[in-house]
Amino acid sequence: MCSELFKQAVEFVLKQEGGYVNHPNDPGGETNYGISKRAYPDLDIGNLRREDAIKIYREDWWERYRYDKTWNGHRLPPEVATKVFDLAVHVGPGTAHRILQQALTDLGEGVAVDGLLGPETVKASNQVGSDVLLSSLITATKEHYLNLIRQNSDLEVFKDGWLNRARAVPGTGINLTDEEQELEEPKLKGGIGMLSYIKGVAQIVVALAAFMLATEREGEGEEKKKEVIEAMNDLATKLEEAGKLPSLVADLVRYEPFMSLLLELMFRALKKAGLLS
Repeated sequence: MCSELFKQAVEFVLKQEGGYVNHPNDPGGETNYGISKRAYPDLDIGNLRREDAIKIYREDWWERYRYDKTWNGHRLPPEVATKVFDLAVHVGPGTAHRILQQALTDLGEGVAVDGLLGPETVKASNQVGSDVLLSSLITATKEHYLNLIRQNSDLEVFKDGWLNRARAVPGTGINLTDEEQELEEPKLKGGIGMLSYIKGVAQIVVALAAFMLATEREGEGEEKKKEVIEAMNDLATKLEEAGKLPSLVADLVRYEPFMSLLLELMFRALKKAGLLS
């Protein structure tokens, strides 16, 4: 029995894919309704019927990768599930899932970028607004396509089509321009959302206060300040490498003038509260 969400999602995919294509530069080779000869060598791709393509998408993609499955009480937001399903059809499920995970990481959610869609990724997808996640997903998808083109100039011919597909918003029939996407979710350099950036900085402030309280030692002034800054720099780098801290926030932590000012303010606040001598 097809779910209503699958019916909507597969129509979205079919609209993106169109009909029969056999472009010499297309890595997918001969395709019809998005079903490729490379993936299904025994199929007569040229004569593939629309209903047969839908059946393949339902059994081999939607149900196999469980895009509408409930994981520990959480499901992918419908428009995100549709977008990831479409992306999986175009670039492969593992790559599509990694792009979703990268989009979540760019929003400050600490998920593993391993290409495996499961409880952790689905739960994180519900921690941010679906519109914000969709915007981040579109950004990550565009960057993936552009990277492919940078690596192989023969793919330049597909650039406009790929970017239009990346910008397509499920359920709306529209494609966001870069300017419209900026209005959906203000972004800073590096793809991180403004709210996630503020959240990351707040986490650093809390971590700094906790560090100062837990490591109070002898020594005052510039010597102690330098010690704390070096320790925070090391912590930020380790968290960034582990995918637990957005790079843009880590860069801010490593910006010494900012950390010196923040540290001075923290010292004064903690001393005033009687937490530091």
